[in-house]
Amino acid sequence: MRSRIPVLLFLLSLLCAGFLQITSGSRLLNEQQVDNQQPCGQQGAGQQACNQQQPCGQQGAGQQACNQQPGVQQGQQQPGVQGQQPQQPGNQQGQQSQQPGNQQGQQPGNQQGQQQPGNQQGQQQQPGNQQGQQQPGNQQGQQQPGNQQGQQGQPGNQQGQPQQPGNQQGQQAQPVGICHGTFADNQPSSQDAISLVQSTGIRRLRLYGPDQNALQSLRNTGIEVVLGVPNDQLQSVASSQNNANQWVQTNVQNYQDVNFRFIVVGNGITPAHDQTSQFAQFVLPAMQNIQNAISACGLQNKMRVTTAIDQSEILSQSYPPSQGQFRPEVRQFIDPIIQFLVNNNNVPLLVNLHPYFSYVHNKADIPQEFESSGKGGQHPRLEYATFQRSDAIVQDGQLGYTNVFDAMVDSVHSALEKAGGSSLDVVVSEVGWPTAGGDAASVENASTHNNKLINHVLNNGTPKRPQKRIETYIFNLFDENKRDSEEFERHWGVFWNNKQAKYQINFQSQ
Repeated sequence: MRSRIPVLLFLLSLLCAGFLQITSGSRLLNEQQVDNQQPCGQQGAGQQACNQQQPCGQQGAGQQACNQQPGVQQGQQQPGVQGQQPQQPGNQQGQQSQQPGNQQGQQPGNQQGQQQPGNQQGQQQQPGNQQGQQQPGNQQGQQQPGNQQGQQGQPGNQQGQPQQPGNQQGQQAQPVGICHGTFADNQPSSQDAISLVQSTGIRRLRLYGPDQNALQSLRNTGIEVVLGVPNDQLQSVASSQNNANQWVQTNVQNYQDVNFRFIVVGNGITPAHDQTSQFAQFVLPAMQNIQNAISACGLQNKMRVTTAIDQSEILSQSYPPSQGQFRPEVRQFIDPIIQFLVNNNNVPLLVNLHPYFSYVHNKADIPQEFESSGKGGQHPRLEYATFQRSDAIVQDGQLGYTNVFDAMVDSVHSALEKAGGSSLDVVVSEVGWPTAGGDAASVENASTHNNKLINHVLNNGTPKRPQKRIETYIFNLFDENKRDSEEFERHWGVFWNNKQAKYQINFQSQ
């Protein structure tokens, strides 16, 4: 018996040593797994999306992975937030001779200095949401930004589809927003600007670029924000999904207490114009990458991805409204974008349009012959441009138009119908009137136009879609003194730089 004791002790020591080795190995394996976890925005198949606990691409069936590359690889350019410099519409720094819009009929906010051809390469790339997956929109009846309870279905939303932020149903009046273009060096601070917006009761605000001070001031205000991806950042966002992830992380995900409504990828871009053609090839892949990044963060039901076009630049014909159609040379650019919006559950198309340019440049939207055609009134063209007519001054088939705003919006509706976008709504992302510096540019005319515009869009649709209220953003919050073209382009502000209104205006008028 005594001879067996040493043997038993030896076997017991072997068992203890084995147990200690297994325990140590398990601890080492756990440490290695912790060390291998990827932070948000870093490359790697297992990366986490935007600091969410859900892995990238698991927000819904068919969601694309965060590292998916766009169709255009044009040399990566690291995205940068130009927070300290004034963000002008479209984020064009140091550019000169810019008008409120690409003149030849340019709209406020499109100031692109470089000139390169850059047509979209005809690719029919599908958006990040694949067929059969859950589309951005109201999930299980939850309320989205801008969707009021009890709203009825609108054109383009099929029965049973989830409602989307930005799709305003039926006859529900939409709050009128304002644009905050900052191509100036004498405006109030971003904090003061946001305080003014709040105190005025304005409930929607368009920012042309990610001004960090403005975004910080917008936290917990409830103001719905339309945030732009500036034109000069499109190549970076389009060339790399990681760049798009970083852009969303920095400018959206970090501000989850800001009520984002739209992410607008590019402003006023068309391959038919020298000042913006260089950006055209990047718009669709940038939209796809931003959509992927937002979906990966689980934010696809809170905001929508779209772009903003200029009505005067992209239509070959707009008068009469039923004849509205896109220029043949832009179809390869605009058609895939329309399909992206349709496939993402009918995201609205944002459109910059300006009756003032139609008036002063004698464009077809406001025919010169109005003055001598017995239309009545002292200045029928100006009255038609500023909502001062009660009679239908333009008759288009069975539809009569009392103002050029409705006619311009319906010309885009007609163009969309001809390009497979009949289900899309139009959001007017810029419209206004200057107070000085040009023909008919006065405080009186600006007051008339903007106040009557507010009353009109709160209470009426267009003749083509009479039941649909048009979501509208007035240009501009303040004047922009750094615009170097015609004088009137510096005077679109509703408020002086001392934050006093230039004229009485009520954004909640009924």
